[in-house]
Amino acid sequence: MARRFVRKKRGVAAALEDAEIDLLARLFGDVEELLKPDLPAPAHPWAAELGLDDTVLQGVGGDDPPAAFDDPALARLLPPARRDDAKAAAEFRRFTELGLRDRKRAALRSALSVLQGWRERTGGDQVMSEAQARDWTTALTDVRLVLAERLGIETDADAEALHQRDPDDLDPDEPIDWLAMVYDFVTWVQESLTEVLLEALPAEGDGRRLPPDL
Repeated sequence: MARRFVRKKRGVAAALEDAEIDLLARLFGDVEELLKPDLPAPAHPWAAELGLDDTVLQGVGGDDPPAAFDDPALARLLPPARRDDAKAAAEFRRFTELGLRDRKRAALRSALSVLQGWRERTGGDQVMSEAQARDWTTALTDVRLVLAERLGIETDADAEALHQRDPDDLDPDEPIDWLAMVYDFVTWVQESLTEVLLEALPAEGDGRRLPPDL
């Protein structure tokens, strides 16, 4: 059974069993695969570098909105920037979607690489760096968004109702119950990790300053 994350001198330490490592690796891998763009490689030499849809730089199809996502989970992972202006949201998506997908996939691959290292270890702690821990929080958030979509969770009340279900009433052989159990586990992992990362932030009125957001 997993134990809560703790901070150690060498980084953030976990205590996950092999089955839990395998589960998280499968989830990270599945979401990373889901985020792969269903587009040909950009032909324009600057498109890939800037993370743009090739048609943006070529000036082709500028009036056509991006196609709707086939999987509603992608709409959770890549939400519109504006819900009150479809045209502005489509234009923003055209310029940012590939870059956003790449950043999310990079965090998921980073989390996967940590798990792979833990699988191959021959003893010692399961430890990751501060930067890897931040990638984990991003990866876990995206996994939870996909699971929430599969479970029909739309609001905090939906999530709380799921959390309040008696574990004895859940049957792991039932796909929806198994997903509910996985959602609860991933939520617990994320909350545990977030608490450790927040401990490193300066207290209010501390006088230390955090670096500005870039």
